[in-house]
Amino acid sequence: MKKLLNNYRYWLLLLISCVAIIGTLGTPAEDLQPLTWLAVLIGSKIVGIGAGLLVLHLIKSWATSGKLSGIESLISD
Repeated sequence: MKKLLNNYRYWLLLLISCVAIIGTLGTPAEDLQPLTWLAVLIGSKIVGIGAGLLVLHLIKSWATSGKLSGIESLISD
């Protein structure tokens, strides 16, 4: 457990995953102009999906290089 808490990679994955969730599920404020609202909506979805893809890429690359010992067993199952 201590190894998990001291590995900065897990914390980085957690932070980027939070950005992905907020970006994907978030909606803009209602008091914006329609085009501004649509631009903010599309921008937040792009950021959320991009962050999710980044998390998947980091997990894959770190797991294959052996830097994420706990996730390797989850991926193989």
